[in-house]
Amino acid sequence: MTINELWKSKKEEDWNGFLNNYWDLIKTTNLELEKRMDNLDYKLVEKMELDEFYEFMIEDYFQWKFTDSRWLKRNREYFSRYVSEEKLDKLSEIKEKLFSFSLNDIEKGLRITSSINGLGVAGGSGLLALLFPTYFGTVDQFVVKSLILLDEYKDNIDLIKMKGKADKGRALNIKDGVILIEIMRRKADDLNRLFKSNKWTCRDIDKILWTWRDSKNKSTNTIYNKQESVINIEKDYKINIDDKMDLVNLKNNFEIYLRNMGRKEARIKEDLSWAFVHYNNDIGIDFWESFKSEEKIKMCQEALYNVAINGGLTGRGVKDPRGYAAGYMSSIKRLKRFFDEEYGSVDRYMKIHDLL
Repeated sequence: MTINELWKSKKEEDWNGFLNNYWDLIKTTNLELEKRMDNLDYKLVEKMELDEFYEFMIEDYFQWKFTDSRWLKRNREYFSRYVSEEKLDKLSEIKEKLFSFSLNDIEKGLRITSSINGLGVAGGSGLLALLFPTYFGTVDQFVVKSLILLDEYKDNIDLIKMKGKADKGRALNIKDGVILIEIMRRKADDLNRLFKSNKWTCRDIDKILWTWRDSKNKSTNTIYNKQESVINIEKDYKINIDDKMDLVNLKNNFEIYLRNMGRKEARIKEDLSWAFVHYNNDIGIDFWESFKSEEKIKMCQEALYNVAINGGLTGRGVKDPRGYAAGYMSSIKRLKRFFDEEYGSVDRYMKIHDLL
């Protein structure tokens, strides 16, 4: 059975079968931790003293989330700065927010958890999924790649854009996370109504999508599904090429603008890199959105400052966070002036170049 067939199935045994398959795909070495985390009681975590919470995060959660040893090492080092830089008070504030926000507010939950050193949207969503499985599931590129196979979502613009990001190695942002978790919540609600129960959770849907991604059943697709995959690959290829060409065209136009301003060669090269920092990296604000107003520009600067105080884009630490953010912002503001002076606004630029 394919994920598309399952998604339409009205038989609870089909859904239970996929959910049970989740455990068959867990490595034996990870099984004990996986079961422990699957039965996690959020009340016990909430009652933990700060030092216990720190240990839970760095020893248990990071081990569970980051199965690649390189990412595990890097993100543990990042998280350990709460101790090495004597900033455990910051972790305490985050923990307090984590257990006091409205669980219906997906965006708020993701903002809280992704503010933890070493966690982005994917890592933050995983923590929420373990603590509050009814309300949250883990969101990552693999969830996107499973969902876009479904008839219901194959033409969904948001998911197509997310897959384009994933294919280029770009991280999902908070807006993406909200959309994905809303999809998982809706499906869990649908199953509970269909089967007249309250058993199905957002986390269950996350597990099923993960199971499909890793399941050998993927290789048993029908000829129709193989043909559909070819069509999807062709679509994705076109999206990626178009996306790259959009960026190349923008950079070319921006470069001409800078030269006409009399900007020096070294500074032009700098602007062509720094002004696009949030195109290539998820900093918490969409690239195009950041140029729409002075308020958005301020939000962009604050987002870069938050990146800086959390170790910068490389995670190696930043001595002067304000200066770090300001350095990027000088180029970003120059790009905003280009949009405003040459096109009237970024929205007009996007409309002219068919980006809306």
